Amino acid sequence: VRVWWQWLFPLAALAVFLLLWKFRRRTGKGILAGLAAFAALLFPALGFFNVYPMLFSFVADHFAYLALMAGIPLATAALACLACRFLPDSALLTSTLAVPLVALFAWQSFRTAENYQDEPTLWAALLNTNQHWMAYDRLAWLDLPRAVDAGQAGDIQQAHALAKEVLNLDARAIQQKPDRAETHDDDALAYMVLGDPAAAEAEARTGIALAPYLNNGYQALARALYAQGKKDEAVAAQKQGLAALFGRSESLRPALELELGKTLFNMGRD
Repeated sequence: VRVWWQWLFPLAALAVFLLLWKFRRRTGKGILAGLAAFAALLFPALGFFNVYPMLFSFVADHFAYLALMAGIPLATAALACLACRFLPDSALLTSTLAVPLVALFAWQSFRTAENYQDEPTLWAALLNTNQHWMAYDRLAWLDLPRAVDAGQAGDIQQAHALAKEVLNLDARAIQQKPDRAETHDDDALAYMVLGDPAAAEAEARTGIALAPYLNNGYQALARALYAQGKKDEAVAAQKQGLAALFGRSESLRPALELELGKTLFNMGRD
């Protein structure tokens, strides 16, 4: 914990449990049991265990989905108790007053659903509320094949515009996550679209240094070297990639072997 006031949150939660335990004869054990169940179900996602999504963020709404199985009944029971205490004994009136609450939740659900039309819309919506590196990285990753396709179709202006957008998005991602090799690999391909193999080589080497067990960096490096006329170095880079993958990421070998075969064929070698 980097700032002292962040300790107030767990201390406040602990204080709530202690108070509920102390006054359990007045409040009943239901509230304490509900909160305890919520805390127990949420505990594995609080950072005490290695959870894969925490490679990208320590906070996510879906971490609380399971715990809400205890939280929602507790909140519903609290509303029902308030209705019994403050409203006349009328089921019709209670149900009628519940309609605006349900309508509010439905409106919020439909409004949020608009963000899930497609992947670009989702990541763009995330950037409106949280400038997270992953959103920048994913938007760049989505633009990259469009840049390559535009270049292959002969639309150089569109290809260059998309490649520059990739580099701009990735630059923001790298500011937050400088050790992500895949981002540098994408930048290498973007520079190839822009016709700058020297810059592509530098990015590919950075990606390899960060993650020598991934094949994308070696492929990007080989393409950049080949484009500069360094054909033997391109072959050496691909062979180095195969050696680095040996015994670690065997599933990635076929793609790199195919690239090596293409390079050798273009050089007139068997």
